Amino acid sequence: MGNKIARTTQASATEYYLHDLPSTYNLVLLDVVSRGRFLKSVLCKHDEGLLLVKVYFKRAGEPLDLKEHERRLERIRRAFQGLEGSHVLPFQVWFQTDKAAYLLRQYFYSNLHDRLSTRPFLSQIEKKWLAFQIYGCRLSSFGCAVNPCCGAEP
Repeated sequence: MGNKIARTTQASATEYYLHDLPSTYNLVLLDVVSRGRFLKSVLCKHDEGLLLVKVYFKRAGEPLDLKEHERRLERIRRAFQGLEGSHVLPFQVWFQTDKAAYLLRQYFYSNLHDRLSTRPFLSQIEKKWLAFQIYGCRLSSFGCAVNPCCGAEP
């Protein structure tokens, strides 16, 4: 008598990460990719393919205005949108609610770090090709007055 375990209802991962997203996106949670300290990454299925959703949860009681970051994201997207043969794919959609901020982009199976660190290792000519691609990306970013490395205003 007296000792009872309180039964709490736990929200599913879909409700936890995607509850503020509009239902018009038709997102289905497939996997939680990372549970970082600031950004949580979630792999979702959409009608047009796989999406990566990055979620930033705002702290309760702490007013946070992300309008400046939103302006920077829009400036980066506009800068790279008109480039032909661009090596950069910025986030396509972002928005914020009173509880969280969301960044959406296409999902890629592997990134450069994954490819460099897994077998079969790259040959010298493949490494040179990747270096050329990275160099092209840097030239594209300098050509449109966006500096992705330091994030400073041009």
